[in-house]
Amino acid sequence: MRQTNRACLASAIAIGCFFAAIVSESHAQRRRFPNQPHRRAAADTFSDQEVNEIAAIGDRKLFSIKTYPAIRKIFANRFQRLHGRQIDAAWDQSMQTWMNEHPEQKEILFTAIDQQFDDPQNALRVIAELQKKFPKQILEYWNLAVAIAVTWDQPAYIYDIKYHLRQTKSNDPGEHTNAVGNFEYFINHEKILKNYGKYLPWEYLVHVVNHKTPTDQRNWALNSYAPKRVMFGKCYKDVPYDYTLLNSKGKQSKMSGLSYTLQNLNTVGGVCAQQADFAARVGKSIGVPSEYVTGENAFGGHHAWVMWVEVKSATKNRIAFSLESHGRYRGDKYYVGNLRDPQTGHRITDRQMELRLYTVGDNTTAKRQAELLMDSFEVLARKKSMTADDKFKFLQQVVDLCPGNELAWQGIAEMVSEPEIKSKGRSKMSRVLNKFFRTFAKMPDFTWTIFDQLVAYENDPKRKMKLYSQLVKVYQTSKRPDLACKAQIVLSKIQVANGKNHDAIEGLAKSILLFTDDGRSMPLMLDEVEAICDKDEKLGSQLITFYKKFLPRIPTKRGSRPSKHCIKMYQRGIAVFKRLGDTAAASFYQAKLSDLESKK
Repeated sequence: MRQTNRACLASAIAIGCFFAAIVSESHAQRRRFPNQPHRRAAADTFSDQEVNEIAAIGDRKLFSIKTYPAIRKIFANRFQRLHGRQIDAAWDQSMQTWMNEHPEQKEILFTAIDQQFDDPQNALRVIAELQKKFPKQILEYWNLAVAIAVTWDQPAYIYDIKYHLRQTKSNDPGEHTNAVGNFEYFINHEKILKNYGKYLPWEYLVHVVNHKTPTDQRNWALNSYAPKRVMFGKCYKDVPYDYTLLNSKGKQSKMSGLSYTLQNLNTVGGVCAQQADFAARVGKSIGVPSEYVTGENAFGGHHAWVMWVEVKSATKNRIAFSLESHGRYRGDKYYVGNLRDPQTGHRITDRQMELRLYTVGDNTTAKRQAELLMDSFEVLARKKSMTADDKFKFLQQVVDLCPGNELAWQGIAEMVSEPEIKSKGRSKMSRVLNKFFRTFAKMPDFTWTIFDQLVAYENDPKRKMKLYSQLVKVYQTSKRPDLACKAQIVLSKIQVANGKNHDAIEGLAKSILLFTDDGRSMPLMLDEVEAICDKDEKLGSQLITFYKKFLPRIPTKRGSRPSKHCIKMYQRGIAVFKRLGDTAAASFYQAKLSDLESKK
């Protein structure tokens, strides 16, 4: 337990620099792509023929997965038209002939390349290189090849170990594996890795091939951990914790001067950043989609852990899995982690990764078809002169086809304020909101991004408060105080605006008492409670009663040390008691505070 606590304490030192680098990503880029799903098609890039071909499929068939091959073909032909020069530059005539002989593979590739974020010409060159070297195996491993093409088209986005070399003062082992080497590694270990490379969709495999780990280290990982593949991420703790690096504040490291290899990490050690790096690259080496993830805990500390896809079963169109993590010390409340999207290179959260993987796993064909339909939405709306009602129906059908499609939900949210939709909002939105809550009950992060817009149709305060109460309950059930806090504060403001001060305080108090040990969300909700009480002298006694119920529930220790969060809350409570004249309570908690501070 002591080692775990000290490891957590090391978080700020261990990955502070890395996290700072992540969050300092171009502000302009983050404004343009604020955690958005991929949007790949602009309306003016469609030809009249392509629009006519999509429209000719018919409204009903457009949303049937049986029609997916026809839709995919139209979009593949569109890619070929738009990128003819890049295709000619990347593929010689024999390669183009070979691809034409395998139209399904060509269409999968062309529709996988993200025209907004990928480098099409480089992606095509990667495929040509793989086909030339592995002509007999590439068709069987097509998803693997596509995954490599859309990650290695821009090598700068590939996960590497530069940060860890600087932090541990170790040496680069050299001989990094490239795009071809990632494919060759699967071929050379076909008996062990075949099922992963063959059956997982490319959307999963991008989380396997986005690293440069040398082959000898991969082989070591395969021999050491393939027999222990189930819940392999526990290997995080196989890296001994380096207290030299911690206690010297980064000036010294046990890995200093050594080659930074998986083998040396396993024997010499590192801090949480190296533990997470080790586990993530071991996972990728044994064919498991895995990622190095960083995050901030409820107390402001930074940390790194590993996340991976624990596959239960896989068919051509469905993956049953759970997204697991290790080193994500639950007591420290790492609600959301950060990583880089292997395909786009942009920062995403682990919650976004989870939603997108589930969307692919639930129905791979439906996920891909829904993306293409959303790409064509704008041009189809123009072609068919869609009314607001028609557009809303189209988006609903996309959601019915693929409930996890973020763009369709965003489209619905944006349309709620349209006069034609708003006038019929309650009747239209009832089914939509029921589906919304069901779809995102276990992965609620996305709900917060669009909920205000989704309920904009509702002008009745009582009904709006009921909707926000439902959202708060979802977050509370999911044990997400970070989200519950945001929703509860919005709800309280609506309640106060409608003279429901008592209800606002009761709701805030309930959320606070559910999550008393959360150092990020509690102060925000306490601010709201006190602001409401300050405006109404009659609520002073209610505030005192609340603090007397709240303060005893706060854990006084974090590990073996006094909790900074508890100290801050005691100080806050004492100030409230003094201000409202309860000197006995103020004296009682002043004594408790002094005792706690004496143990620092």
